[in-house]
Amino acid sequence: MSGIDFGRHSEDYASCRPGFPASFYRRLAAMARIPGCRSVDLATGPGTIALELARLGGSVVGIDVSAAQVATARHLAMERHLADRARFGVARAESTGLAAGAFDLVTAGQCWHWFDSAAALAEVRRLLRPGGVLVIAYYSYLAEHSPVARDTEELVLEFNPGWTMAGWSGIFPERIDEVIRGGFRLVEEFCYHHDEEFSHARWRGRMRTCNGVGSGGLSPSEVRRFDEALGRLLASRYPDPMVVEHRVWCLVARTPGRRAGRSAAVDRQGLREEAMARVRAVEAILRRWDPSDVKPGELAPPDEYDGYAPRIVSLVAGGCSVAELCGHLASLRAEAIGVEKAAEHDLAIAREIIAALRSDGS
Repeated sequence: MSGIDFGRHSEDYASCRPGFPASFYRRLAAMARIPGCRSVDLATGPGTIALELARLGGSVVGIDVSAAQVATARHLAMERHLADRARFGVARAESTGLAAGAFDLVTAGQCWHWFDSAAALAEVRRLLRPGGVLVIAYYSYLAEHSPVARDTEELVLEFNPGWTMAGWSGIFPERIDEVIRGGFRLVEEFCYHHDEEFSHARWRGRMRTCNGVGSGGLSPSEVRRFDEALGRLLASRYPDPMVVEHRVWCLVARTPGRRAGRSAAVDRQGLREEAMARVRAVEAILRRWDPSDVKPGELAPPDEYDGYAPRIVSLVAGGCSVAELCGHLASLRAEAIGVEKAAEHDLAIAREIIAALRSDGS
């Protein structure tokens, strides 16, 4: 994280950078009771997640490496009358200095990629009580689906050609195996899109916090020049306010509880076996779906569509509906050139997949 300091524009971060939507906290509340919950928010920034958890009735400790961000978080806690439930300090995610086994929930929003993952997971294991919950989440604008975000990233690259995070997808499936290897049981991975409204002024403030602009990529004078250029771009092309498509991606995991006769290794092995059973079930169904070469009643060759199975399992785990899964299958079908639409078949396969994956309550 050398050279990156989000505290340089902490006020912009607090006022312009969007926090997770209310729907995210509703999903979270279904897996971890928030009222009365003792939480740690890693890389808290200006306290975005921590203050919302406190507002919902939890008690939270937010830590960040930036003293400026911590100062902003403390100010906001006082301003919102939440200082009795939300306190903040300067510390690293890999070494928080907090009490072991004292917390029910650890959250990390929009930050895990900056951590030493193995060290951070070890610290989270130390902090959580048996059965405690880890939430790794991202809320990212999507340049691929939002013209204003795409144009803005092109402008960032004009000012900072070495910036490497353009085209960010906000999805991190590799984290799943990381947390399992770190001794956690995967509870759920979910992902969905959300439309976030921005005024031109707010979008400019949000981009000043970007790690390719004001939080490490450009000098203060270059940030001013970029901001002025972005203002001109927005005024010439986009309404005020405007909508920017965002993606919520979240991984929820739990530390093993105390179970007589079962080790953490056995717990992890059981989780892997359960996950692979779901993938294999979807693979088997997809081999009867093949959109191009297989005649009715025949099976597609093994591995022909197996690569899609883990993604479909993830979609269904995230609450994907039959109609949404049907649309996903249709998009895969469209990749096969010259293939006619078979909406009824896609619908039947989508229903079968969801029935198979949710028959065990998952």
